[in-house]
Amino acid sequence: NVHAKANTTDYVVSYNRRKSGASLLKDSLNFQFGSSNVIILGDYNDDLDKTITTQIAPDTTTSWIAFKSDPANYSLPTLQLSLAGLRSTASNPDVIDHTILSNEMSSLYVSGSARILKSEVESWIPSYGSTTSDHYPVQNKYFWNTNIAAKRNSSTNASKNKPSQSIKWTVQSNTIRLMINSNKNEAAYLRLTDVNGKQITQQKIMLNEGV
Repeated sequence: NVHAKANTTDYVVSYNRRKSGASLLKDSLNFQFGSSNVIILGDYNDDLDKTITTQIAPDTTTSWIAFKSDPANYSLPTLQLSLAGLRSTASNPDVIDHTILSNEMSSLYVSGSARILKSEVESWIPSYGSTTSDHYPVQNKYFWNTNIAAKRNSSTNASKNKPSQSIKWTVQSNTIRLMINSNKNEAAYLRLTDVNGKQITQQKIMLNEGV
């Protein structure tokens, strides 16, 4: 999570400090986490399509050019929000809250999922921009390719060494696969929700002994 140098007077000095900081960050990540899943998110205090620092005109190069100029190793999923003419704050007409991904992380990003929750928070919280934050939430979605094991014990129906259920699930692309081993007959309820907690589906299944 980053909070880059704000675009304050002296504007040119602020721009150069932000640009230098971004370059040093990239060098450090390349050296220490060159093959890791990396997400750089937060208040960039600059846009990615072009800088908000008009004092360096006619140059419009973003201060985050170190990452933008290396598409082989970094992707910019929120750049699409800038190109669409959106804004991420109440006071600035540009998108200055961004996300940059390492190439290892880019494959997990759900293409086109980046969005700014401006209308949502303004409907949830009256006068959001003046009472809560001048920044709007920026959302990205990812597919996590994971293998996760979970166990549930029942104090009445399972012995100490034999849990009633062993549950394993894998998530890949748009498919969720469940494998449930149970040592008794019982009903199970499965509920699937989205990242906002909204229920997508709920099903009741019967677990058979030995299955």
